[in-house]
Amino acid sequence: MKNKDNSKQYHLDRFDKWMQQFLDDSFRSFLDKEHFQIDLFETSEEFIIEADLPLIKKEQITIHFSDDILIIEVKPSTTNLPNHILLREITLPFLIEKKLVRAFYKNNILEVFIKKEGESTNPNNIISID
Repeated sequence: MKNKDNSKQYHLDRFDKWMQQFLDDSFRSFLDKEHFQIDLFETSEEFIIEADLPLIKKEQITIHFSDDILIIEVKPSTTNLPNHILLREITLPFLIEKKLVRAFYKNNILEVFIKKEGESTNPNNIISID
């Protein structure tokens, strides 16, 4: 019974950490040129992460994950970015590896959809962008 209580606390701590990064994000994005703005939405079927990536080409973007962290990288271009990679690590309140994840890039908006139900058959941790 004691282990069950510890498990609940662990999940609450992860959820709190997850929410805090989004509350802090809006302030950080306006002041910090090293990050790009992200938003998180939840529907009854999936979580949706949107990243605002102006002047970025799809080929510059890489999405992958490790455990409960979704990582979005934007590689530099000779014309529109400084000479370093822009990176966002988004901690989620669940492991991503078995979730069905889809990503789309259109009109400078990257959308990542993570299904709540169903399992992925993707054997690696890289998410392709359509």
